Amino acid sequence: MSQHSDIDIDPITFEVMRSIFEFASDRMATVLQRSSFSPILADMLDFSNAIYDADLQLLSQAANCPVHLAAMKFSAEEAVKGVGPQNVHEGDVLVLNDPYRGGTHINDITFTKPIFYKGQLIGYGVSRGHWMDLGGGGAGGQAFSTHIAAEGLRLPPLKIYSGGKLNEDLLAIILNNSRTPHFIKGDVQAHLGALLAAEQELQRACDRYGVDTVRAAMSWSGSTRAPSPTRSRLSAA
Repeated sequence: MSQHSDIDIDPITFEVMRSIFEFASDRMATVLQRSSFSPILADMLDFSNAIYDADLQLLSQAANCPVHLAAMKFSAEEAVKGVGPQNVHEGDVLVLNDPYRGGTHINDITFTKPIFYKGQLIGYGVSRGHWMDLGGGGAGGQAFSTHIAAEGLRLPPLKIYSGGKLNEDLLAIILNNSRTPHFIKGDVQAHLGALLAAEQELQRACDRYGVDTVRAAMSWSGSTRAPSPTRSRLSAA
């Protein structure tokens, strides 16, 4: 679904919308830290959060873990591609941790939530965190493996929530493959909380400013955010 908008917005409105996008990703990070169960998320802050438009172009990202932020877009794209864009619905949350599909290593797990407004897909919230343990030969993902199959549970793109309902079978498989299931179960809910925070902020913006204005700001943010002189110099370099 194309995010392009022909509606023009003034610079002040754009700056207001940009601040909303940035606040949304920052709020995601705050929610995840405060509600996570594992020390690696709550204390070490080994996580990242961002929001994207309906074309999965970056809108904003919290100042979290750089190695996550650089790869999250590819994980989100692979997640949507894996389940099929036509199968992405309101209330769904996609999950994967496959390093060959945009992941970084097995223990970095990525959640992608499509965000809708009155039936229209307007964007995605994406939350990635380093989980304490997902099996493998060494606790915490520190195995000295010679093959990825020995590193732990590798998840392809799957729905951990479908229409707002938790996939209990998938969660049971994940928990059964972890040495720290008590942490993992709570962290799933923490990631969901972060994604719901992103959803709330984007929907609130649509309520206040109108979905067309929000889409226009998203389109402008992805294509013309950099000042023209800067773009010209970079193009000439």
